[in-house]
Amino acid sequence: MTDTDKILQALARLEAGQLTLQETVNQQGNSIRGLQETVNHQGNTIRGLQEGQQNLDLKVEAFHSEQIKANQEILSTLVEFGEINARHTDQRLTRIEKHLNLPPVK
Repeated sequence: MTDTDKILQALARLEAGQLTLQETVNQQGNSIRGLQETVNHQGNTIRGLQEGQQNLDLKVEAFHSEQIKANQEILSTLVEFGEINARHTDQRLTRIEKHLNLPPVK
């Protein structure tokens, strides 16, 4: 084998190696693009989650406000019932005392 043949073979091997290297670079470029798309998708997902969290926070705040208002209304009604019940109990006790001719309790 002549020196020229050896050089041609070496050049052929170099060319094949360069093609393999170029394919590898192309594959890495595709992989990087895929990663960029994944990162963008995850960014969109995170933004969606953040918006959902903000909506949930607002709903919880609104629910909490409504719950406080409802609790105040319930307590107010219970106090009114207690006052009405106390008045009726006093009136009833007074009638019973009168009916039995008992002296009033002091």
